[in-house]
Amino acid sequence: MIRWILILLCFSGVAQHNIQLNSLAENIYQNTNVPGLTLAVIKNDSVVYQKNLGVKSLKTNQKVNENSKFFLASISKVFTGTAIMKLAQEGKIDLNKPVVNYCPDFKPNYGKYSSDSIRVIHLISHTSGLEKFINKKDHFDEEINSSSEERIALHIKKTKLRFKPGVQYEYSNLGFMVAEVVIEKVTGQKFSDYMATEILQPLKMNNSTFSQVNNLLDTSLATPHAQKRKGPVPINKNLYTNGVLGSGGLKSSNNDFSKWLIELMKIYHNQSGFITKQTLDKMWTAYTPENGLCFDAWKDKKGHTNISKGGNFGYKSDSYFLMVPDKKFGVFIFTNSWSYNFDQEVIPFIKECKKLYL
Repeated sequence: MIRWILILLCFSGVAQHNIQLNSLAENIYQNTNVPGLTLAVIKNDSVVYQKNLGVKSLKTNQKVNENSKFFLASISKVFTGTAIMKLAQEGKIDLNKPVVNYCPDFKPNYGKYSSDSIRVIHLISHTSGLEKFINKKDHFDEEINSSSEERIALHIKKTKLRFKPGVQYEYSNLGFMVAEVVIEKVTGQKFSDYMATEILQPLKMNNSTFSQVNNLLDTSLATPHAQKRKGPVPINKNLYTNGVLGSGGLKSSNNDFSKWLIELMKIYHNQSGFITKQTLDKMWTAYTPENGLCFDAWKDKKGHTNISKGGNFGYKSDSYFLMVPDKKFGVFIFTNSWSYNFDQEVIPFIKECKKLYL
């Protein structure tokens, strides 16, 4: 009898949690005016809450589900950085070697910093001195067909370093685009192929990809939308080209990204590992204040390490995740349109999740 009472109390608690989170999720959906969103909460290696709201595209009105692919924008950087660290773990990359050792055509204008080469670790820590963007046309023009190496090499020659490599933090998409080329040079594979075979497929992330082939034909894709005065409008063209995949080209689903966060937390607790805990710890240790290697990392008031990353896909989608690995807790939210008030609407949801599950 006591056993059944405890089970009923447990289910009652879960139901109450869901009511609270459902209300906050609906608030996000209504107040951000996005066509669709997906979110989940993870605790102790399991998805304890999942919600899908709205549609993948206002053109088709197909409902968002747990396997809908969203553009994750800069969250892609944690995958690119992890791939670099995996190759370093395998002895195929030396993080402290100059990038030119792996990419002979990497010849930025060092200017007065000519004796201070950009090293691989500078690329994934945002300390390279490279500027934030390449030409925006290279991000979004579907007519550009040159390879990532060709496009980036051409732009690099026009780039002048903003500061001495390694001495300060300044966010750089370009650094992760160069990291993409390093991976291709070291592995002899296309970036999207390497990421599929070495990162995504082993974790059974079957609805995730860096490939931008057939975006317009992919019925599982949560189409990015631009916010216009009359409301969100679907973007019906291929938005990402080869050169920016390492910086922001990942598409992933609720189910798949849950697997990613669970895997990382298992590694942290020595329960699993496509990379070692030592490698993960290095990424999650502050390299600059509040920033690890490709992840944002900081300590909260209780002394717990918090790991996060957000992404904004050219004002056409928003994404964010947060982990407290000590507590095996994670939460994320993806949308298929940018919103002015995304942050302020998501914060109450995350705070409530931490209150309920930490």
